[in-house]
Amino acid sequence: MLKKIKKRKKAFGKINMCCNNPDNTLVIHYSCQNLSDINEGFSPRITSVAVRTLGNTTHSFSIHLIAEIEKVDRDKIEEEYDRLEHKMLKTFFEFVANHSNCYWFHWNMVNINFGFQTLEHRYQVLGGQSIPRIPDNKKINISSILASIYGGKYEPHPRMENLMKTNHKGELHKDFISGSEEPELFKNKEFVKLHCSTLSKVNFFSQVIWDIYYGKLKTSNRNKIALITDYLSHPFWGILAIISSLISLFFGIKEIVSLL
Repeated sequence: MLKKIKKRKKAFGKINMCCNNPDNTLVIHYSCQNLSDINEGFSPRITSVAVRTLGNTTHSFSIHLIAEIEKVDRDKIEEEYDRLEHKMLKTFFEFVANHSNCYWFHWNMVNINFGFQTLEHRYQVLGGQSIPRIPDNKKINISSILASIYGGKYEPHPRMENLMKTNHKGELHKDFISGSEEPELFKNKEFVKLHCSTLSKVNFFSQVIWDIYYGKLKTSNRNKIALITDYLSHPFWGILAIISSLISLFFGIKEIVSLL
């Protein structure tokens, strides 16, 4: 139990540290082609990346935005995938190079299947060199933070969707698209919808972080450690402790006076 309490305290410490420095704390998410072997290559194409500061500034990197800048017609985008994805990732990694000292919140971007490594790998596949990397100690997994604070069963799977519903009156954001739906949108070249979904997720993650900080986040379940710790941290117990100390001090002084 003591280990879990320490882990919870450490998670709160990270949240407090980052929320006290919002402009140097980033939230990231991305959308991709498909996480299975049905892609035309070995690894899925990255379709968009969204990065938001806790200070509410959002940066967008997307194939459709690059295509628009490059004057590529919608029906020609497929022919230009490699070039457009390369330029999008190049722009993203230039941003990374200028923000490598920031803390980066993410949702389970932890391996080559879905994570920072995937972005690096795709850029390398497309010819990118000297790829700037974010130090591991600057990456903070929101899902792990939630499990440390509220317990591993804070929401049933799929946790992201259920957490959003719990905090949005049972509804998902209007732009939210699950990961399983993204490949079909990519196939239909609905890049704007994909990017809007990515933006809705980083906005939600930012809200989650601030709600943890202010003690407003709702979860379907909380473990005993969370309940006990929250109960004992209620202002009532602080006031009771002060009153108890004052009473003890009063009787201590009274006893000393009686001995004089």
